[in-house]
Amino acid sequence: MEKRRAVLYNASLKYERFFYIFMHFGFRYFSSEAVLPGHPDKIADQISDLVLDTYLQKDPSSRVAAETMVTPDKIIVAGEVSGPEVTAVELEEKIRLFLKNIGYEKHLLDWESLEIVNLLHEQSPEISAGLRRSAKLGAGDQGIMFGYATDETSVGMPAPVYYAREIVRVVRENPLFGPDGKSQITLEYDCYGRPVDVANVIVSVQHPAGMSTKDVRNILLEKIISTLPKDWSLSADKVIINPAGPFTIGGPKGDCGLTGRKIVADTYGGIVPNGGGAFSGKDATKVDRSAAYLARYIAKNIVFSGAASKCVVQLCYAIGMDAPLNAQISIPGVTTHEKEQIFSLVSDRIDFSPLGISMLLHLDRPIYLKTSVMGHFGHSHSPMDMSFKWEDLDLVPLIQERLKKVKEEVS
Repeated sequence: MEKRRAVLYNASLKYERFFYIFMHFGFRYFSSEAVLPGHPDKIADQISDLVLDTYLQKDPSSRVAAETMVTPDKIIVAGEVSGPEVTAVELEEKIRLFLKNIGYEKHLLDWESLEIVNLLHEQSPEISAGLRRSAKLGAGDQGIMFGYATDETSVGMPAPVYYAREIVRVVRENPLFGPDGKSQITLEYDCYGRPVDVANVIVSVQHPAGMSTKDVRNILLEKIISTLPKDWSLSADKVIINPAGPFTIGGPKGDCGLTGRKIVADTYGGIVPNGGGAFSGKDATKVDRSAAYLARYIAKNIVFSGAASKCVVQLCYAIGMDAPLNAQISIPGVTTHEKEQIFSLVSDRIDFSPLGISMLLHLDRPIYLKTSVMGHFGHSHSPMDMSFKWEDLDLVPLIQERLKKVKEEVS
């Protein structure tokens, strides 16, 4: 353990300067986007996670890797599963009910008559055997994962993606609009890397055929402006709404939807690197998802402890192995000794194996459908729900106590 910790910590120091520069980019302006739940790619994400939840409801140890393609008259679900029997009829009924509740009119998405093609098959016996080589479960594939937190917003998320999502919430609240749409925002940063103003906002939202672009603008403009901080100078001419004109044909009739294509909007809006894989449809043995959740958990606790204003965590796994081959924690602005102590605490308290991550964050439950809407990070949950356990701050007092001791030693 000591040797592994030393290797991982040294790697963390080596890349500290790189991550510090990367987190700020040197850009004066930065843009991020968010999408409505009825966007075709988001429909695909939600169906993939619906498949995952269906298996986990029957057996928490199910292994699922489900991919979905959504077209106007056909939905294709494919991938690998290992778990209890879920009949094609049962899965089809759940998918149709989900589609019915999205809110599309039948001429745009006929949930009753469209064809659902189920191409799910058994997980490869070689992969399955590889995972069982360790009592803690090996990783389901190789991969790199990133986690991030910042004090730019109250939920530890970068301001651009946070406000892009807030604008989407405003659009969703109005029943006049359709399920499909996007927002995009460009924020201005000062020389210290703090968001200080907004350069522009773009909103594209599906609307009824009888509603003009001017009508859409009149309904949304003031609500969008009121979503942002009052000291930001967002004038009406900086808000661009439905720039392509009428947007009545939305969802799969407008674009094909695929699982995983909105991974940047799902995470941190592009302000830090993304790992090599998307999240939706994958159980906790797929470290693309589970280790990314863990990385967020670590980064958020470090930032909310007051140790730093930003933190990036990177993890790297090999298929079949139960521990990361590489782990880096970048904590700009703290001393070398403080970094060492934080890293020691995290390494001692967290089991980085897929099983350890699943147990820590309660990832063997059917919680995933709700994660595939409005991003995977930056949410809160009630003590009785615990759907977003990776947003918990239970390490904060431990980190604060450790740093307090470090300061007492120095003084």
